[in-house]
Amino acid sequence: MSTDNEKEQKAPAEKKITMRNHWFDHVAKTRKKLTRARKQPITHREAMREASVTWTAIKDRVRKRMVRNRGDNPRPVKKVKKKA
Repeated sequence: MSTDNEKEQKAPAEKKITMRNHWFDHVAKTRKKLTRARKQPITHREAMREASVTWTAIKDRVRKRMVRNRGDNPRPVKKVKKKA
């Protein structure tokens, strides 16, 4: 039997978010917008076709955000000289 304490102790592993995840999020948003605009359901494939047009701009933003959050290349910290 598992207790609530055991569940709390096991920390869920963070799921790695890839560009593929971001792509499918973009397709889902595009599909929702197109469905509202055309007033009829849009297939996933049609949404992918339309999303590919705007994906390049979104991809650049996502890539920059991922690099920023990863912290591989932090901005240098300027040292402030104290006045004596």
